[in-house]
Amino acid sequence: MRKFAGKIFDCVTSLAVVLCFLAVMLFAMGQQFCRKNSLRWNSLSAFRKVSFPSLFLAALTAVLVMFNAGSVVLNAQQGSLASKTISIAKPVQGRTPFPAQVSLFGQRMSLGFGIDQGLANEFSAWILEAAERQKLSPELIASLVLTESSFRKYVVSHVGAVGPTQVRPDYWASFCGVSNLKDPEQNVYCGAQVLRHLVDRCTGNYNCALSAYNVGFNTTPGPAAARYIAKIDLHMDWLENAL
Repeated sequence: MRKFAGKIFDCVTSLAVVLCFLAVMLFAMGQQFCRKNSLRWNSLSAFRKVSFPSLFLAALTAVLVMFNAGSVVLNAQQGSLASKTISIAKPVQGRTPFPAQVSLFGQRMSLGFGIDQGLANEFSAWILEAAERQKLSPELIASLVLTESSFRKYVVSHVGAVGPTQVRPDYWASFCGVSNLKDPEQNVYCGAQVLRHLVDRCTGNYNCALSAYNVGFNTTPGPAAARYIAKIDLHMDWLENAL
C-alpha cells in the first residue's frame, strides 16, 4: 500500500514539475514576443504608428459592412419567400353532383310526363346512369321507357318482352350479361345497351336504331315504326319544355 502511494506521489510531483516548466517557458516566450514587438513598434515612424490603428478600424468596418449587407440580402430573400404568392391552378369546375342531377331530371319527368315524383326520381337515377354508360341522351332513354311501358316496372308483353324498356330475355339477356331482366334497374340498363348497339349498327342514325328497337333490325320499317319514332320525338319535346 505504501509503495502504491509512493508511486502516486511521484507521478503527481513529476506532473507538477512539467507543468511549472511549461508555464515558465510560455512566460519567457511571451516576454520575448512582447519585447520584439515593442522594439519593432518603437522603430516605426509616427505616420505608420497612426496608420496601423486606422487600417485595423477600416478593415473591421469593411467586415461589419459586408456582414450587414449579407444579413440584409438574406432577410430580403427570406421576406420575399415568405410573402411570395404562388399561383396554383384552380380545380376544374365539376359537374352537378349526381343526387342533384337525379332530383332535377326527376322533376322534369314528373312535370313532362305527368308521373309521380317518387317514381320519377327512382327512374331518374337509373336513366342517368344508363345514359352515362352508353353515351346516350337521358331524354331519349326516358322517352323510350314512357313509350314502351309508361314506367311500369313489371309489365310483360304478349311476345315476352319484359320491364320498363320491354326487352326480350331470350334475345338480350346474354347480350347484356343480366340474369334477371325483370329487375327494373337492370332492365333500364339493358334497354339502353341494346339501343346503343342498334345506334352503332345504324352508323349513328337514331331513327334507324329506334325503328329496329321497335320492330327488329331485319324487318322493313312500316307505319308502326314511324308512329313509334313520332311518339318518342313527342315525348322528348315534352321533356324539353318541362322546365
